Amino acid sequence: MSERPKRKRPGFTMADAINRAMDEALGEDPTTMLIGEDVGKLGGVFRISVGLQNKYGAERVVDTPLAEAGFSGAAVGLALNGMRPIVEIQFDGFIYPALNEIFTQVAKIPQRLGDPGVMPVTFRVPCGGRIRAPELHSESPEAYFAHTPDLHVVAAGDPRNARALLRAAIRSDEPYVFLESKRLYRRERIEPEDEVAELDPTKVRRIGDGEDLVIFTYGPMIDYAKAAAKALAYEGIGAVVVDLVSLAPLDEEGILEAAGASGRVLVAAESIERCSVAATVVSLLATKAFDSLRAAPRLVSAPNRPYPPARQEDDYLPSHDDLLSAARSLVAK
Repeated sequence: MSERPKRKRPGFTMADAINRAMDEALGEDPTTMLIGEDVGKLGGVFRISVGLQNKYGAERVVDTPLAEAGFSGAAVGLALNGMRPIVEIQFDGFIYPALNEIFTQVAKIPQRLGDPGVMPVTFRVPCGGRIRAPELHSESPEAYFAHTPDLHVVAAGDPRNARALLRAAIRSDEPYVFLESKRLYRRERIEPEDEVAELDPTKVRRIGDGEDLVIFTYGPMIDYAKAAAKALAYEGIGAVVVDLVSLAPLDEEGILEAAGASGRVLVAAESIERCSVAATVVSLLATKAFDSLRAAPRLVSAPNRPYPPARQEDDYLPSHDDLLSAARSLVAK
């Protein structure tokens, strides 16, 4: 009996969208390169760059040694010599050895040379938890980068806008840190007509409608926020989800406008609360939108402790019930 052929699932995932963005960038601009550990022959640890080395060659899709500081420094040299490197970091927690290059070179050289377009480097960083991984594989390092002047930090958590967001980062002449939720790489499939073709990477994105509550979030918490909004709708609570998209700089105007529409704000993130992007959003609202708030903003995030072993991550990270509880308490005020 012949084996039944496997049916291809319709649509495409966030992983597909990111692959397409790099494919298009490499095809359009011969100065664009992709460098990183196992990005070539293996196609990346998450298989995000599958097929690109075969298509563009080993000189433009480059497998590097296991040395984040080394190939991040190489990206600086490439950019200074007219190239446009995309740097893949295998896991979020592996980027820490490269922080010196990112903070002291990538972020500072444009000002040092008086040329804002001299460092067109994009760091792709898989981030976030809930994948049952060992230590240093489920980090939320966004606050380090958001705290660094002249670094643009954006977060992708949805196949609808991932391709356009990465294309915008690669096209920019300024340095970007592009955070992509590894748990969401293949969690959702969409049809081509649902994809965002172009976007402004500095602006928030509204998901759905609701007048009772706004949920600000980004990256790994996008699907949790959407599920919470759907559950709240069954209770007669209208919640709109606002994807921050840009974590640095924040779209202050967009955030204040969305917050003022309902006066009730919930901010959700996987990161710890202390000195976080989410805490900065709450601070912004408290200082610039105080008169339009009907209740104090609520922040739902991880506790101020190191990321735990995999078996404990469900107790550590914000849950669906945490979001619902915070939302109900806000609406009750």
